[in-house]
Amino acid sequence: THDIDNLYVADASFMPSISAVNPSLTVMANAIRVAEHLKERVAMGRLP
Repeated sequence: THDIDNLYVADASFMPSISAVNPSLTVMANAIRVAEHLKERVAMGRLP
């Protein structure tokens, strides 16, 4: 649902398919990237 404002989920769903290797490090790297982006938006006052 969309009941919670500013809720972000960083998981493997951004990948169209899973390769033969374990995607854990890729998922963690993307989560860090998303967190940095959100941190910048909060600092600029674009998120509450």
